[in-house]
Amino acid sequence: MLHLEAIRRLVAYAWVAAGFLFHLGLTLNDAEVRLLARLGGWEPRTNRPPGKLILTRGLRRLLDRLATDAILQDHLDEFGDLPPFVKRILARSNRSLLEH
Repeated sequence: MLHLEAIRRLVAYAWVAAGFLFHLGLTLNDAEVRLLARLGGWEPRTNRPPGKLILTRGLRRLLDRLATDAILQDHLDEFGDLPPFVKRILARSNRSLLEH
């Protein structure tokens, strides 16, 4: 089950997508729109802005991330630790994010 903060974040990004798609003042100049578009597989092109499918894919990837975090936390709560290979993968992922 997703935590309240994860649900809030997902709803906020859904509003970002809607704001862009329905011309409610959000543009590609907004970092949130660009992030959703990139998560959805969009490659920046001046003549081809992201559409509904791309932003939906971006929201899906964000939801997958939030669901993964919730499942990992449930595992930690139940067993007290993660399997060693999962901890190694997460450590590498977090390290690469922090290096930028």
